[in-house]
Amino acid sequence: MLPEDFTSKLGAWDPEKGWIPVTYHDCFQKQSISGVNRILIASAGSTTELVAELLQFLPQPYRLVYLLVTPPDGFEPKKYEIDGVTTGQIKDLFERYRPFLESDARHHLWIHSDGGKGTIICDEHDWIYMYGNLDAVEAFLLEKSFREEMPIIPFPHLHNESSANDETMRSLLGHFPWTAHSVSNLG
Repeated sequence: MLPEDFTSKLGAWDPEKGWIPVTYHDCFQKQSISGVNRILIASAGSTTELVAELLQFLPQPYRLVYLLVTPPDGFEPKKYEIDGVTTGQIKDLFERYRPFLESDARHHLWIHSDGGKGTIICDEHDWIYMYGNLDAVEAFLLEKSFREEMPIIPFPHLHNESSANDETMRSLLGHFPWTAHSVSNLG
């Protein structure tokens, strides 16, 4: 179990130091999964800041999805959705909830572009999956000195799902008039 004051989404075991934060290099890998092309991105910096920058490659408005994968006591796994969200509203959400979004691994964020023109997914490992406008995204990442290589998640690792973040999660769920849908296929 991670210490209660742990501030990283993931902890990796170090035999000398105990649980330490998982960090990444700025890197990406082009992938094709079942014939669908995407770019997997890991960042040494702020994931939410990078996602906010990537929004420039997808037209707005967006459908924003907060997928609660590992709920705290009193909650169930749910998909919280809202349509018609603008870049400014997403950036505001990120500013208000950045420490929570970047330190708690109980959720995924999905941002779907209007008309199916692309999607950005940020998962519980702080990996970003980019679908749509991939040539421009690759050029952007290379310009920012990202290396083309597969990010690595160390083993063993633990996901930070601290009860200290429960109140912030409740506040985030009150930020928009989300529509909540039960999900049953989370494993």
